[in-house]
Amino acid sequence: RYKDWTVDYAEDKAKALYPGAFFSPAQIERLKPVLDQHPDAEFLKKWYLFSGKTEDAVRHAQRVIDGLKKPYGENNFFLVGLSNYRKSQFFAFVDLAEDALACPHLPPEIRGELRRLLALYANVFSDPDANPRGAGVHLGNNNMPINRTLALSYFAGLLPDHPRYAYWMKSIQDFVQYKYATEMGVDGVNLECPSYALYSPFRTLNISQNILRNRGFHNFGPDGYHGRFLQWLSHLSMADPREDGRRIIPGMGNSSNLVENVWGFSMAAQADHDAPFAGWLRFMNRLANHNMPLEKGPNYHDHVDATPHALYFLPYIPENREPLATTFLPTYGVAFRHQFNTLNETALLLRAGMNWGHWDTDALNVILYGKGAPLSPGTGYQYYSGPATENNAIYHNQVKLGRRDVQECFGRVDTTVTDYGFGAHADYAVGSRFYPAQIFADGQGSMSWNRHALFLKTAQANGPSYFVMRDTFPAKVKRPSWWEWMNLDTADLIQVDGKAFDPFTTPVDKAVPEAQFPRLRGQVVEMETRYGASTWFWFSQPRDVAVRMTFTAAKETKTIAVIAGAPGEDYFYVVYPRKDGEPAPACTLLGPGAVRVKTTESTDVVFVGDMP
Repeated sequence: RYKDWTVDYAEDKAKALYPGAFFSPAQIERLKPVLDQHPDAEFLKKWYLFSGKTEDAVRHAQRVIDGLKKPYGENNFFLVGLSNYRKSQFFAFVDLAEDALACPHLPPEIRGELRRLLALYANVFSDPDANPRGAGVHLGNNNMPINRTLALSYFAGLLPDHPRYAYWMKSIQDFVQYKYATEMGVDGVNLECPSYALYSPFRTLNISQNILRNRGFHNFGPDGYHGRFLQWLSHLSMADPREDGRRIIPGMGNSSNLVENVWGFSMAAQADHDAPFAGWLRFMNRLANHNMPLEKGPNYHDHVDATPHALYFLPYIPENREPLATTFLPTYGVAFRHQFNTLNETALLLRAGMNWGHWDTDALNVILYGKGAPLSPGTGYQYYSGPATENNAIYHNQVKLGRRDVQECFGRVDTTVTDYGFGAHADYAVGSRFYPAQIFADGQGSMSWNRHALFLKTAQANGPSYFVMRDTFPAKVKRPSWWEWMNLDTADLIQVDGKAFDPFTTPVDKAVPEAQFPRLRGQVVEMETRYGASTWFWFSQPRDVAVRMTFTAAKETKTIAVIAGAPGEDYFYVVYPRKDGEPAPACTLLGPGAVRVKTTESTDVVFVGDMP
């Protein structure tokens, strides 16, 4: 078919206007006076659009020509193995072509060769054999067809005078619409875990969205998908001392901890219809990125080659410092948060929503930060298959039911927030996980696990904010359970009634029989960190607290504490972020699910249960 492709044709200068695809003329003109305020100023000053130097345009044109002539060291249209799934990511340098084509003095022979190659690749990426829609390399994933298919937008958007331009752009618009609508819930939660949504898919959607808007096809910004996704990521974010205080996206699902610049390079897609929101993105970018450059930003996927990310950061829009607060996200769960962006910020993520895409089974898991410390942070690694997961053992802050090796259902949609309410001084939510009888294979019936979380919020700048939690199992069927919680670093940081575990007798990176878990008995458990704060637990009755294992993955060491429960027995406990040297609260059990907690600020009486 390629003999019939139109790749060499006379340029129609009335239609082929540059910039106008990756970047709008108005955006460039507004950037010029404030370019020195841009974190990528030195990089951008070498673009023709800002320097006005023909040699910069020639250099960028030649970079694109060389890259398209010899991709991956080959010149075969990438047809080996059909289309790979990182097309957009590895063709991000094509944005430099717009800078070159904006120069009216670009030598005609270079201009002709550049446009010829752009047309060639636009035809390649619109061909169903080169870029199949139904079979091929990694086409069944949710995220990867975005990276592959939307590379077409990079080429087609630069050829508004091509005979197939309207067809190409309408195809791109339809695909973007489809992927936004199927990838993201109404609350912006992506069906992929953060790293799989961000490594290139959202980056590609962001670029394609700008191209479609700039070329007058459709502005997806007001449709809300893009903005709500960014809000979801923001609600996940935690200020982490391990990353110099940057707000990271904690590892969850098949994700590692992410230092991101996604907020900064998303400004351009929002600014034309919601400048205050774009200003809030700038604010979040500073908290997460510390104003590092966007072009060679903190996410290594931006290091592949030149990308448009820098030009999507808009320093002419002022910061909007709107704070985050406790939020219910129906397809994710609840992000509890108080005193955002202060040294006393306390936050807990309760996962009670959909398990899709690249998510492991983390139903009702919690991630906890408080008093400036990562108290029980997310997974610091993308994949882990070591001893902590042997026999399908859990490696989250969850409860295991029935038996320790009961099979988890990867990707099952089986949890939801069943009730919640947020107030000035307290926030509450309960998530429920349903277990069909077939999971246990013991001939008994189905059952549920409810996880209640009540968040008591301080009114003082440095006061105590803490949680009262209860895990209940409302069913006629009674099965044993195991409550587990993960703490950073080694076992000696965990104390039970003031006595610490011995790290030399704790299993390290190996699974041992339950009878060999080191144990201490008590009612107060304190899990310290090396960051000036600890998690102080009070349980409603004395418990045998064991340590299952200390393990290391991706340079992050964690210790797994476990409490075994008798069939039908619930867990009722206070989770109190405590600064080193701060007085501990005094807790008194008043009855089933009722506790009095006396802190330095107040005396709280808390009732938590399945029934009114």
